[in-house]
Amino acid sequence: DLKDGRGTFSWKARVAGIFKLRARALIADEECLSDEKDMTVEFPVYDQIIADSNVGARMNAEWQATLDDCTQNPNLRRERGFWVSLNTAGDGIYSCGESKLGDWTNPFVGAAVDLGSRPHSALSAIAPNATSTIYAVSSFHTHTPTVYRSSGRFSGPSQDDQDIDQQDNVAGIVYDYAIYYIPPRHPKNSPAAIYKSNNQRSLNAEYEIQTMKRLINAIVFLIAANAVYGKCADGLDVMVVPSPVQFTSESVHLKVVFTNTSDRAILFPRPLIGRDMIIRIYDKSGEEMACSRRLIENDSRCYGDVPREHIRLKPLEKWVSDSFELFSVVYPAICINSNQYVRVVVVCSINNKKYEAEVSLKIPPPDLRIRPEYISQADAIKIAENEIMKQIELWNLIRDVKPVVKCINGSYRIVYSRPIPRGVRGSSSLASVKIDAMTGRVLQMSGAGD
Repeated sequence: DLKDGRGTFSWKARVAGIFKLRARALIADEECLSDEKDMTVEFPVYDQIIADSNVGARMNAEWQATLDDCTQNPNLRRERGFWVSLNTAGDGIYSCGESKLGDWTNPFVGAAVDLGSRPHSALSAIAPNATSTIYAVSSFHTHTPTVYRSSGRFSGPSQDDQDIDQQDNVAGIVYDYAIYYIPPRHPKNSPAAIYKSNNQRSLNAEYEIQTMKRLINAIVFLIAANAVYGKCADGLDVMVVPSPVQFTSESVHLKVVFTNTSDRAILFPRPLIGRDMIIRIYDKSGEEMACSRRLIENDSRCYGDVPREHIRLKPLEKWVSDSFELFSVVYPAICINSNQYVRVVVVCSINNKKYEAEVSLKIPPPDLRIRPEYISQADAIKIAENEIMKQIELWNLIRDVKPVVKCINGSYRIVYSRPIPRGVRGSSSLASVKIDAMTGRVLQMSGAGD
């Protein structure tokens, strides 16, 4: 009510983003502007999405269809899924896309489903003053029963599920049994529940993607201007050093230091492990124990064509890489016993020049408590194989697969897996065995996931 100077009117944002907002009014033929206010319009979170009755009904229907798809003769099953979208018109309406069906899967391998690319427009393609739009806000997929399987699995989203939802930048919903560990022969119609794989489509991630795209032209310019800086790799010293993060016999954190020892500026792309930086571990006799692998095109960790930050160092200036955990980037993942010396070699390829640096380490360092000696990695693998051989079908499935072995908190984790295509929701695990590193006792054994 302008007569008494009070009053409000309602207005609802229809576009997600970070905005500056102000009101404009024409009063007595004079234009008046309010102060600016910051406003952030977020995407809906997991709890809001699953609370919608339309989404809930469709999820229940897909779960029932997943149970119906699971048959004993033939012994097959498959996952199902769809995209959840939000139309911002009116009060906001959720809708579910067409059902996506995974491949029929036998009882000895993990199931998976490919939902395809995230539908609808990117954030940058929608005008800030649009009266409405449609956003893909969540993925949904089911996991499959174990009623006709001889191995169990853990419930809820796999690590692959979580990684893909983060890559797609959406909330993630998984329908599965309402029990922590699903044993083999678990009754098909047992209680089920929904699980959170990712909470929300992130505005920050959307803006980061836009920023990275805008960097492409800047990077092209820097490369074109390379002659200003001379030969970028000349005069570059590389050194590998322990990170301040505490070492244990199961965790070694390192950093790589690049120093410009020339009299001119040096420009080079930020080195990436698996692309242009290789890590090798040697024992005291000089025998290679493990090595980081070069990433392949369909590897879930592949960096693809994402533009990289370029490092520009002035004379005598240093650049230090992020800390990396040694055993998480090398293959096979190895356990180094207490009081063992190793030599870590970092090989960098920068602007067609090769650089090599190394550091010798005693695991753990003398100032930390020495852990007891564990059984060897070879013995742990043998124990795992003996356990898996009790299920001959599973053994035939993994006998030619080289396991990944990690020793964490006093337990070996031995995982047999095959790669799944990038972007497919599911588990790549065929079997995993957890073994007490001191006694060799099998603590847990599970078959293929999902």
